Amino acid sequence: MKHDKPILSIIENYDTNDSKFLIGGKKVAITRNDIKLIIGIVCGNKLIGDLNKKKSDVAFATRRGIQEATIGSKKMKDMINEILQKKEESIIDEDIRDVVRFICMFICLMLFFPTSGVTIAWAYVHCMEKIEEIKDYDWVQSIAEILNTSMHKFHDKPRDATGCVVALMRKNVTNYINQRCKKKIKTSAKLLDNAPQQEPGSVDCAVVVAYIIHQKLMKKSIQSDLAKQQCLQKRADIVQAFVSDPKRSWTPEIYHNRMENLRLQKYYDDQEFLEEKKKQA
Repeated sequence: MKHDKPILSIIENYDTNDSKFLIGGKKVAITRNDIKLIIGIVCGNKLIGDLNKKKSDVAFATRRGIQEATIGSKKMKDMINEILQKKEESIIDEDIRDVVRFICMFICLMLFFPTSGVTIAWAYVHCMEKIEEIKDYDWVQSIAEILNTSMHKFHDKPRDATGCVVALMRKNVTNYINQRCKKKIKTSAKLLDNAPQQEPGSVDCAVVVAYIIHQKLMKKSIQSDLAKQQCLQKRADIVQAFVSDPKRSWTPEIYHNRMENLRLQKYYDDQEFLEEKKKQA
């Protein structure tokens, strides 16, 4: 992603004086809240800490007997395959938990904290030792800090930029749209930073979008948080709206009329078919 032309252009326009991107004549910053909205991470405020943590300080490295000084994507894949190739009866609970850790490491390496190499800092691995506490760490803050540090260092060499550069696309997409399509659209595109965030595992995305559209059309304020019960109520309201629409609902009268039309259509189709068969005979 970081080698795509839009990304390169965005990085080149980073102003180190105020840590902002100059896009379409406007200065735009990448903040912790931006990262949280873009990636949708659920996390806490516990600091990740020293990124220079050594392998010897990481219980995972000792338990798995990792000899290499660093751990990269190839090593992760090999160790996952090693676990998966075990006989079912020999797989222990910690093996299963280690697979979860490997997946989290891979996400960090490829998306959150990609580097010029293919290895992940032991500090992140350390944060994954207690799986139940992974969500307590402030991942979005680290992503934002590392990305901004990379912009300061590589703004004049954008192809060497590291960090979660894919986050730049969403933040600046409206500026791109407004610059390229200003003759085709009457109003400017804007980011909605206060959009309600779904709970983990939620399937209410369509309900949330419908809610936002409704509030915009009615020129009403948009809540930044929708509880599960509110989503259920809005889902019910949508169903009620369709059921109450005479043109779209399935009342007994409409149902019988449609069935009668289908029956008549089938009758005429059958008659036409029989007539065709007679002509051929």
